[in-house]
Formats: sequence, structure tokens, C-alpha cells
Amino acid sequence: NTFDHVILHLILAVIPDPIQCIKEAERVLKPGGKIAVFDKFIKAKAKPSTLRKLANSVTNLLFSDITRDIVLIINQTKLKIISDKEADFKGNFRILTLSKEKTV
Repeated sequence: NTFDHVILHLILAVIPDPIQCIKEAERVLKPGGKIAVFDKFIKAKAKPSTLRKLANSVTNLLFSDITRDIVLIINQTKLKIISDKEADFKGNFRILTLSKEKTV
């Protein structure tokens, strides 16, 4: 409950435990605070294609998991999605704004 804003720029797809990362961001965020996320995720309500899963076996070894689902990650928290916009590469990169509800 320390920071008004947290920025997670190209981090959730490269770290071993994105759920722990988002939980830590939630923990340090003040009630009413916002988190900005920019990273590559599968599209909302989509499953990774066979080709993407195959490519991920290489990309995950070298630099990044390209099969992560931000909704599944966020669902492990009490954070709310305020906005979710496609960025580059046909929506494979996304920009999200999350918020932590104010406590009463």
C-alpha cells in the first residue's frame, strides 16, 4: 500500500512466475492505484494455436513465453481491468490498465 502507480513493461512474459509478480505489484499498490502493463499475451478468450505453442518451445528457452494469458494471471488477484488495448503485431502486444479497489 505504498505506490500510486506501478509499471510492468515487458516483464510478465519473461519472468518464471508472472502470477507472483502481479501479486507483488498488487501488494505494493495503494488502494485506488493503477498498474500499467505492456507485454505480449494471447488474445482475450483465445487459446494459443499449435504453431504458437511450437514456437514457444524455442522463444521460451531464449527470451520469452508467448503463450501467456493476462486474464488468467490477473484472475489470481483482486485487480480489475480498466482498459485493454491491442498494441503491435496484430494484437499480440497489449496495453492494459489495472486498478486496485479502494478499501472502505
